[in-house]
Amino acid sequence: MIIDSHTHIGNSFWGNFSPEFLLEIIDNSVDLAICSNLEGIDKYMGKDEIECNLEMLSIAKNYPKIKALAVCEVDRTENADKIRKLLDEHSEFIGLKFHPEFTKLAADSGKYDDYLKVAQEYKKPCLYHSGHIKSRFSSP
Repeated sequence: MIIDSHTHIGNSFWGNFSPEFLLEIIDNSVDLAICSNLEGIDKYMGKDEIECNLEMLSIAKNYPKIKALAVCEVDRTENADKIRKLLDEHSEFIGLKFHPEFTKLAADSGKYDDYLKVAQEYKKPCLYHSGHIKSRFSSP
């Protein structure tokens, strides 16, 4: 089985990526695509954690090859209460997604702590989008 663990859908300054476009790219060579919604990462889109993640979940339900990661807007929230409630109501999310480089919030910031506790509570993995080796925010 081949799993692409880092895919996106959504409209952002990077472009508009539909689920159909994603499925066309991965075609039959990839069995599952772990996917997050770019609209939750791109703060210019104005979508909050819940709105973008519910859209992602709806897409995943309609396209069985796509599995949803919940985007976490750690830079714009006080705590992980919304994500905790989201996971309470929607266990289909397979993990949490963080993007330190884009949010300009270092991967080792204490602001992630509550989100990491939620991931532990719900036994969900976390995907940190790591940047290049000299990244100020998410260097591996």
